[in-house]
Amino acid sequence: MEPSAWYDRIELGKIGDEDRYRILDYVVSKVGRARVQEALGVSRVTMWRLLSKQARIDDAKLRVLLKFLSEKEFQEVLSSRKLLEALGVVRSDGTINYPVVMEILRLASSDEYLKQRIIKFVVDNFREEVKKAIGLFPYTVTLHWEEDFEDYLRYEKKGKKITDERTLKDYKSLFMKYLEGKELTPQLVEYVVKHPKQWLRNIFRHYVRYLFNKRRIPLETFGWIMEAVPARRWEKKVKAREINVEHVVESLRYLAEKHELYYLYYILMYYSGARLKHVMQMVAEYSPREVVKIEMTDSYTERLVCFEDRGFCRYYLGIHTGKPCEWIYFPAELLPLIEKYSGVKRWDDNVGKYAREHGLVRAKVFRELNWQILKKVVPIDVARFIHTRFGELEISATSYDNLLRDSDIHYPKAVEVLRKGLENPEYLRNVLLEKVKP
Repeated sequence: MEPSAWYDRIELGKIGDEDRYRILDYVVSKVGRARVQEALGVSRVTMWRLLSKQARIDDAKLRVLLKFLSEKEFQEVLSSRKLLEALGVVRSDGTINYPVVMEILRLASSDEYLKQRIIKFVVDNFREEVKKAIGLFPYTVTLHWEEDFEDYLRYEKKGKKITDERTLKDYKSLFMKYLEGKELTPQLVEYVVKHPKQWLRNIFRHYVRYLFNKRRIPLETFGWIMEAVPARRWEKKVKAREINVEHVVESLRYLAEKHELYYLYYILMYYSGARLKHVMQMVAEYSPREVVKIEMTDSYTERLVCFEDRGFCRYYLGIHTGKPCEWIYFPAELLPLIEKYSGVKRWDDNVGKYAREHGLVRAKVFRELNWQILKKVVPIDVARFIHTRFGELEISATSYDNLLRDSDIHYPKAVEVLRKGLENPEYLRNVLLEKVKP
C-alpha cells in the first residue's frame, strides 16, 4: 500500500474551474506541454481545448496535475480562499470549520515553526487585543494632575528634579489640556506618540514613572510604554551662529534710552554671560549683605563681593538645579542701577516680547557673545568657571577655590574688552575674528 500523498487531503470537488486552469498553466510552464499531454493521456486537440478553457478539467485529470506540484507550489498557485475551502478550513457556505482550525492551532504545541508563525501573525495583527487580554492596561487608571504627582516631580523623580516654577506651570498646562481625565489605554499611548507637541511625551513619561513608583501599574505596562513612547527628540544640527555686534550695541543703546530696567538685564548679560532668567532673579531677589555658605570652597561670604581696585563685582546666585549659575560678574559702575531696581520682578517672556516688537537682539546672543570674548581674553578654565560650565572643566582644574581666585584676577581683562566694544563695535568684531589681539 502506497503512503498517502499530500494531495490526498485535498477535497478536489471544492476547487473551481478557474483554479483548475491556473494549475494546468503552472504545470505546463514547469514541465512542458508534451509531458503534461502524455501524463493526461489526451490528444493534441484535447490538450489545446483544455489550455484554451474550452474543455473542463475533471477530478481525474486534476489529480494527475497535482502530482507535478509540491504542496507549497499548490498553495502559491491556488487563491487563498479556494485553498482554505480545498483544505476544509472554510465550508462552501463561507462559514469557518472551527474544529479544523482548532486542530491546526493544537499542532503548534509540537511544531516550533508553526508556533512562531502563529505568534508573529498575532503580534502583527492583534497586538492591542493581546495587551488587553494579558492585563497590560488596567482600565481603572485615569490620569489626573495631583498634588502628589507635583511633589514627585519636585522631590522624588530620578535624575534632575523639576523645581523651576515656570516649567511646572507649563507642564501642568499641557497636562490639563491634553491628558487630564483620560484613561490609560493603548489608544492614549498612540495619541501621545503622534502628538505634534513633543513636550507632551516627556510629561506623559514622567506620569507613567510616577504611576509605576506608586505601584498603580505593573512592570509590563511600565516597560512597554517607556519603550513605545520616545522622549522628546533633540535635533542635532550643525548651526552657523551669527553674532551681529553692531546689533548688540544698538540694542543696548536703545534700551538705555527707552527702557532702563530691560537695559539693566541686557547689560548684565553682556558683561557676565549669564542667562536672562538668572540676571532677572538676581535683580528681583537682590540681597547683597546676606551671608551664605559656598559649598565649593567650604567658606562663608556675603552674596555681593566687590573689588574696587579692579573695578568689578561678583554676586553669588548659587543655582544648582536646572540651568546652573554660581556667580554673576559685572562692572562696579552698574551697582547704582541694580540697587535702583532691586526687588523688581518681571517675566522673561515680557522681555522677549518687547525685544521682538522693537527689533532688538535676542537675549541668548549675549551669553554666546560673552563666551566667545572670554575664551579669547582669559584662560579657558576661567571662562568655563565664570559661565558655570563646571562639567567641561579639566579634572586638574576642579579646585574651585583656585579657579575663583583666578577668575577674580582675569575678569577685569574681559571687562576692558567688552567696555571698549560698546564704544567701538568694529573693535569687538575684530576681536571675534582674531584680527586684533585684545
